[in-house]
Amino acid sequence: MTCKRKGRQEAAPKRVYNSISIAEVTTQHKALLTNEAIAEAQEHLKQQMKNSSQFYTGHPDSVRIAFEFLDAQLKQQSGRTWRPLKHIIEQWAKFYVSTDAVKTAAFLHPDIKGNYPAFNLKAKLTRPSEERLKWIVSAGTHPDYSERCRNIYSAQEVIE
Repeated sequence: MTCKRKGRQEAAPKRVYNSISIAEVTTQHKALLTNEAIAEAQEHLKQQMKNSSQFYTGHPDSVRIAFEFLDAQLKQQSGRTWRPLKHIIEQWAKFYVSTDAVKTAAFLHPDIKGNYPAFNLKAKLTRPSEERLKWIVSAGTHPDYSERCRNIYSAQEVIE
């Protein structure tokens, strides 16, 4: 992904996420994103494919990472916004995330509609708080996936 900068890059405005605490979010997501639930969702998605042998999500943590990213985004009722989410999520979490991991996370998320890469996300992305990654062991283990294009975000999530 290339990144063009016009003038000075300004910090994204902060979007405060204070309706529930990070501890509550983590507890809810841990319950929803068990290895068994992820495997079941993967099997469901594989059955819908013409060539299911090409379905690959990698480590279950990649699904958890994609879920956290999608959860932080503002959703819209109708319409679809296309984004290269796989690469954006990898850069945020510094961990490999396959396209199928993003599809699985979207399938598991109750508020996400659409098919990869066109989901019901607002066009302006929110950079999720790094607090969302603390419960995911694999997050941050691939430092070569560093964020090169921070200016793709219109807001920064702040969890208080």
